[in-house]
Amino acid sequence: AELPPEGQARLLPLLPECDRDPAALQRAMRSEQFEQAFMNWQQQLASGEYDPACAEMVRARRSAAERKAKRAQDLGRERLRQAVSGAPPLGSA
Repeated sequence: AELPPEGQARLLPLLPECDRDPAALQRAMRSEQFEQAFMNWQQQLASGEYDPACAEMVRARRSAAERKAKRAQDLGRERLRQAVSGAPPLGSA
């Protein structure tokens, strides 16, 4: 995924003055970091992340992912607590 020369030409005036050297821009465009960021942006664009009509769906997905991560973290903490203290799982008696 490479930004075509006409896209680079449109990007150049938007950059800070210190970053407008075309040779430096060419090197940056070939960097692994830029390549990864560009691919991530394309994926986000394809998933509707920047589409106002899809904003609610994206928020719901993020919220669900955050809840899932929190549950996994809580479960890990509980397992660690049990392993360290030898206590039975919370809620069991």
